This record gives sequence, structure tokens and C-alpha cells, in this order.
Amino acid sequence: MDAVAFSAGAATVLAAWQLVPQVAKLHRVALPAGLSPTWALLGISTNVAWVAYRWSQGLWLGLPSPVIAALLYAATLWLIVRSMPSLRWAGLAGLGWFSCVGAAAALGGWVLVGTVLGLSSGLQAAPSIWAAYRSRRPVGIAPSLWVIGLAQAVLWGYYGWANADFALVLYGITLSLAALLILGRYGYAHRLARNYGPSIPIASQMATPRTSLRS
Repeated sequence: MDAVAFSAGAATVLAAWQLVPQVAKLHRVALPAGLSPTWALLGISTNVAWVAYRWSQGLWLGLPSPVIAALLYAATLWLIVRSMPSLRWAGLAGLGWFSCVGAAAALGGWVLVGTVLGLSSGLQAAPSIWAAYRSRRPVGIAPSLWVIGLAQAVLWGYYGWANADFALVLYGITLSLAALLILGRYGYAHRLARNYGPSIPIASQMATPRTSLRS
């Protein structure tokens, strides 16, 4: 197996596991603080679009990854919305994003779609970044999700570079930046909790499941 095939295979395995810690954590503690349903819904829409793009470009080794990711984002969305009173804005954002991808396809074909999708990881992560920095105690964040996301970004960036696919290179760059922002916020909250005690709890300190949290 050459390095390019290995990068695609490793990235696909990481995609299968990236959201598993987040799904498990939400199922265990039911505390979505620091998470956004818009992020999950955009994840579904974006990965469905990635399936279409990679199929059109013949990137067969890259096809399983967005299929798996779309299913896991759907599970994450379901777990988040159990504690959310309304999905109106999340639904509008998801519909708006899917419409943008469709407009890109109509106006510029797959080249423009690829560019839009390359930027999609930044757009998709924006609600999650906003929620993480807006929440005083982002206990819903599973840092392993973003560590895996960072590794996946590097692998897909390399796969895109090896196949001269600008969309995947751009995707790797934007996802890396998003992951670093989230991990930086979580690390800062963790340090606050360590320095100031239980007055600023983090997820690992939450022992009681199915409780509500008011910031």
C-alpha cells in the first residue's frame, strides 16, 4: 500500500471514530453545553455533498468517509436536540447551506462546489466554536473528537495534495484551524477548573448524568 492509499484509509478509519466519543459522551451525561445543533445539521448536509463531489471526481478511496460521518452527525444531532426546545434556526441554517452548495453546482460546476466544500469545515465548525467560546463552562465538548479531527485534516490534506485536488487541501487547512480553536478553548476551561476548583467544572468532573446545567 502506498502513502496516498494509506492516508485515505487512515482518514476513513478516523472518520468512523471521530464522532464516537461525542456520541458516547452525550448519551452518558446528556449535557450539550458548548455544542450546537446547527453544527451537527451542517455536518450532515456537508458530508452528503462531499459524497456527491468525491463520486464525481473519481476519488473512490475517499467515498466511505463522508458516508460514515453523515450517519454519525445524524446520531449526534438527535442526542443534542433532546435538550433543545427548538430547531428552527438550525433547520434554516442547514437548508441555507445546502442551497448554497446547489447554487455553486449550478453556477460553477464541480470546481466551484469543491471550493465551497473545501471551506465547509470552517463554516460547519463556526457554530460549535461560537458555542464553545460563548459558554462559560463548555462541558459538552469531547476533546478527543477534535484531536481526531485534526489528525484527519492532515491526512485528507495530504491525500488532496497527492491527487491535485484543491478542495481537499483547503478542507484540511480549515479543519485544522477549527480543531485548534476548539481544543484551545477546552484547554483554557480545563486550566481554570484545575486552578479554581469545582466552581468552574469541566466534563470529567460531572458525575451525575441526565442533569441540566444553567450557565
